Amino acid sequence: YRYRTLGTFVQAIILSAGKGTRLRPLTYTKPKVMLPIANKPILEHLIIELRKAGIKNIILVVGYRNEVIRNYFKDGSDWDVNITYVSQKVQLGTADALKSAMHLIDNEFIMLNGDNIVGYEDIKKIAKTDGFAIGVKEVGNPQDFGVVNIEDGLVKEIVEKPEKPMSNLINAGIYKFKSGIIEYLEKTPLSKRGEYEITDTIQLAINDGLEFKAVQIEEWIDIGYPWDLLKANEILVKKVKPEIRGEVEDGAVIKGNVFIDEDTVVRAGSYIIGPVV
Repeated sequence: YRYRTLGTFVQAIILSAGKGTRLRPLTYTKPKVMLPIANKPILEHLIIELRKAGIKNIILVVGYRNEVIRNYFKDGSDWDVNITYVSQKVQLGTADALKSAMHLIDNEFIMLNGDNIVGYEDIKKIAKTDGFAIGVKEVGNPQDFGVVNIEDGLVKEIVEKPEKPMSNLINAGIYKFKSGIIEYLEKTPLSKRGEYEITDTIQLAINDGLEFKAVQIEEWIDIGYPWDLLKANEILVKKVKPEIRGEVEDGAVIKGNVFIDEDTVVRAGSYIIGPVV
């Protein structure tokens, strides 16, 4: 079976309801997923990567300042995707967010955190994995994430922010699920933080004998703090392909990778050295 028509068979759920308290004051007026990197909201970068991976059916779980997301993306047709919205009225954690969207699920789907940007090749890798899967990534600061314990290519345990991590491999917040996960969502206990966490759901399923394959991914950007926006911007701006869609007056100097969008006027005497959007 080849996933030539990946979008028809695999849905994507993007969790986009959080307040982004660690990113205040930037998130006072908009949700975290709408903060701009290289002139596009974080969520837009992720939707573009999903579309490149062939996934067109997208469910956005929204909550905090959700009108900003709805007004920007509408039905998704401008990005050649189909967007359905689900409201998580009270932000009670990632498992609760997924539970609120389960009535829209067919069978197989991937779930992503809206504050991460994952490359389309990695999305395809996860989507093509048979059964359940978790995207894992090697990082230099595993103690800040959920560290995964892997045996024979399967995730056996996810330990949240351990003082002494057993490895550098962390849970990257991209999952492949089947609809059967609902049984474990119903059983997920309230965590110490007062939320229902998807990692607890997964642990219940693993303890019950379900196998979660560990899929190592490469292109992954996590945005947790304001300074992460600067790092992410640097990474994405470096990928800019030079293109001039707007007006550049005679006497303006454009050097290197510079992308100038429509309705932009660069006046004579301006000097722009890329990479710049």
